[in-house]
Amino acid sequence: MSLGCYTYVRNGLAAGYTFVEAIGAWRGLVDRFVVADGQSDDGTWEVLQELAEWMPELELVREEPAYLHQPKSVDGWQLGEVFEAARARLETTWQVMVQADCVFHPETVTALRLATEHADPRAGAFSVLRRQYRWNWQDMFLESVLNICTHRDRAVVMGDAMSCQVDGYADTRLLPLFTRRPVTDSAWCFWASLSGKVSNCAEIWTTQLDNAASGAFSWYDAHTGRDYRADVAAFETTGAVPPLFARTTSPFADDLPDTVRAWVGAVRYDPHQALQRVSAAGIPHPSEEASRAALAAPALVRTTPGPVSRARSTVGRALRAARLR
Repeated sequence: MSLGCYTYVRNGLAAGYTFVEAIGAWRGLVDRFVVADGQSDDGTWEVLQELAEWMPELELVREEPAYLHQPKSVDGWQLGEVFEAARARLETTWQVMVQADCVFHPETVTALRLATEHADPRAGAFSVLRRQYRWNWQDMFLESVLNICTHRDRAVVMGDAMSCQVDGYADTRLLPLFTRRPVTDSAWCFWASLSGKVSNCAEIWTTQLDNAASGAFSWYDAHTGRDYRADVAAFETTGAVPPLFARTTSPFADDLPDTVRAWVGAVRYDPHQALQRVSAAGIPHPSEEASRAALAAPALVRTTPGPVSRARSTVGRALRAARLR
């Protein structure tokens, strides 16, 4: 048995992706980690090279994504293609799709390692739970059960890379652990990176084209009751950030890994500070007994082995509507 991870990132610094933490969480616990960089031009590639010097499991790949020259889409299928290309480079038995802004807790990393070592031969995936946060980790706007830890021969990345299509059943025994230690998605949390995130999305999704062109952010306005362009103007003039982004504590602090919790209240993502924190944390070694206890729990849902089980995100439509409106 072998375990690997794969991810894709393009201009992660501009978009405020916590990619150093997302990748570094797996140091020493995976056999290989493929990181595909989409020709970043904001310093992301250079940070990845620094990370690779510290983390020998990394295999860095750099190439321009085809979606830059393709029509934009509503469902973001182009992102699924680049993640699937990264997955295809892995030869490990089990493979974990790690979004560049999604950080696994050390306890769940250890549990997945143990789970894959003792997996049911009929299983095609282990289900995980992910929570998506925004506005300086002040709001948790989406919770999803995803099948992103999958067997090499029984899965393919689908849609906008939120989950995988699985042949076999998805083992859900770890979901109670993930409920306490969810995968942390910090997609829209750094104030100074919101415009970069909008620009990144506009390279793929039609739903962000108008925002990127006008400098507006309609989703922000609708959910905060504020005016994004006015807040940007105030920040550029006085350095003042909106109230939500000035808070130094999060109501979800207990759910966040230590390396993510440290960013609450930060205006922008600093990769070198991230490298220092991740390297100082060392290789995570939570109690194996706790991992075994999690695996001993009965499965919550077990689909019948045999036919293809289409393991779709539980909130696919809601995600596209809310995340990219």
